[in-house]
Amino acid sequence: MSASTTEVAFEKWQGCLNDFLLVSATTETLITTMRLLTKNVRQLCAKDGSGIGADGIILVCAGEKYMVWIINKDGSFARNCGNGLRCAAMAHFRNNASHMLEIALGGRTVTCKLFSPSPQQMLVAIDIGTAQVNAQLDWYDSLVQLVQEAAQELDMPQLASNFTACEIANKHIIFFLSRPRHLVKIGAYLQRFANHEGINVHIAWSNKGLYGKVFNARSYERGVGETAACGTGACAIAAAVFAAREAETREPVAEKWLKIKMLGGLLLAKKSPATEHMVAAGPAQYVFRGHVDL
Repeated sequence: MSASTTEVAFEKWQGCLNDFLLVSATTETLITTMRLLTKNVRQLCAKDGSGIGADGIILVCAGEKYMVWIINKDGSFARNCGNGLRCAAMAHFRNNASHMLEIALGGRTVTCKLFSPSPQQMLVAIDIGTAQVNAQLDWYDSLVQLVQEAAQELDMPQLASNFTACEIANKHIIFFLSRPRHLVKIGAYLQRFANHEGINVHIAWSNKGLYGKVFNARSYERGVGETAACGTGACAIAAAVFAAREAETREPVAEKWLKIKMLGGLLLAKKSPATEHMVAAGPAQYVFRGHVDL
């Protein structure tokens, strides 16, 4: 290692094949480490063989609080990330005899719980927070206009009548379509939304319509592109489904897990009747560890 480089230790983790490089920092090294990672995130996350390969970086500072930042491939910061938070939580549970963790993320606290639905399976459940849908959002009208433009320019009129907007810290749009092959085209077009900050784009469908217990989904994430899974996206899809059901039946949704089947695996999402928060659950797996010179 030359005098002009810094050695950074990392662990690689994945949640439903949504993969991350987890880097730990102390309160003394936090700012320097954050600057170094944001500067080199594209190089580190490259999956063409030139980098380690990942969808993003999880930066952890475990002082008085367990603080986490999720850095996207383009150097931006994610306001929320279900798969990344599960990986950060599981990394903590792996080294500590506890089943609950509070993560400080972007000025708020996220509660994570380790539980075992079966003897062979360990999952992490995360309180993602309150979901706002469609007319509850102050940016909904501008999104409708952009979707109408996309429907016309991409020659896909079905887009304009089959979508739901949702915000769970991150902005999401869910298209209820049965053909996901146009996901990248739609996702790339809609990244011009909200002063170039972009939006997470999902296509979801069930053989039983909005009353299905299992939804297939594909995701295109802001600052990353197409990913194998999206934790907050699973919650956004569930929130959209629950809102449609409640509007039709005028009854609250029972506290049951909705299964979201993504390319990387199965995620669970439900709405807590006590808090009306969305809760996401799924696996997180340690892959390997290493060092890199930056």
